[in-house]
Amino acid sequence: MMSKDSGTTAIPQADKWTREQIDAWPVATAGLPVRVAHAAQRNGFATVGAVRQAGTEAIRCWTAIGPQSLRALNRFWTRCHKLEQGQTCFATVQAWLEELAGPADADVLARRYGFYPTVVPGARGGQTLQAVGTELQVSRERIRQRLARAYDRLNTELGRATAAPFLSRMEACVRRADGVCTVAGAISATQGDPGWSGYRVDGVWRLLSKLDDAPVRYVRDCFTTMPADWLAMVDRVVAAQASHVSTPVARSVMADALAAAGYPWEAGGLQRWLDHDPRLWSLRDGRYLWRAHGCGALLDEYAATTTGSVHFREISRALNGCLTPPQQIGPGRVLRTLRRHAAWQMQAPGWYQRGQ
Repeated sequence: MMSKDSGTTAIPQADKWTREQIDAWPVATAGLPVRVAHAAQRNGFATVGAVRQAGTEAIRCWTAIGPQSLRALNRFWTRCHKLEQGQTCFATVQAWLEELAGPADADVLARRYGFYPTVVPGARGGQTLQAVGTELQVSRERIRQRLARAYDRLNTELGRATAAPFLSRMEACVRRADGVCTVAGAISATQGDPGWSGYRVDGVWRLLSKLDDAPVRYVRDCFTTMPADWLAMVDRVVAAQASHVSTPVARSVMADALAAAGYPWEAGGLQRWLDHDPRLWSLRDGRYLWRAHGCGALLDEYAATTTGSVHFREISRALNGCLTPPQQIGPGRVLRTLRRHAAWQMQAPGWYQRGQ
């Protein structure tokens, strides 16, 4: 596995497969050509090793096996041989997708997950099923079926094994970011890496994270290597620390609570995770406020820094300036909160002052 400070990526030692491991793959999930896999099951072959022992001449006699299936089977054996030698099977993600899913279904995946650079950086994903279907002149249901078929082909033993170099690079980037990497961080960390084929990296990462046993998970617009139980513990600690008070809670307080519970986090990773928590307002000084307390709690925080009457638009700019990311609270919302807030009095139309 790539070290945290390393700048190059090599195939991890664990990704060098032995002949015995490959031969133990079940026929149904190994990634064999579809016709070969179905014929092997009909003839009572359960593993890749049994198909290998049968030999090409015997396979040629199976029903529905023609030259195209045999060529695809030879490519399968070539990939397996490279895995046994510890070699990279595919230099780019595009080659991996087009070989395993097929060029047409690879294009559907690219549109659905937003691989193409036309998507604005930081956007959540690609096109809807309806939009993809409209462009390709097929129904939405047909696009869903093709996506399911492509995903099944990628999520095979061969698919996961040949994706290992890309998964390793993805995991290394996330670990360098203290276990939590944002979409913008993923794009920045992989600039200049030819392995991603010019695709939008965040879209490719979202697809790779769906593979079984992928080392990186995609949660709350972040890529993380943290286990599910760690993330659940963060949710519990945040709720315990922030939900019952209307004043901001420092990140260091939450970090100490997590460490005391046996779940220590790197500071950078915890910050990025909390910044993307939809239940919290993130203040620029490293504190967090429970959103359920509403805009009034932010007004109470702001009142400590000002005197005299202030225009509601100036209050809105000040509140947004203390949040990460900014521009989350519009002037209209601030005005409505001021009108309901008993501690703020209107001095003139649009001007308010905090009472003593």
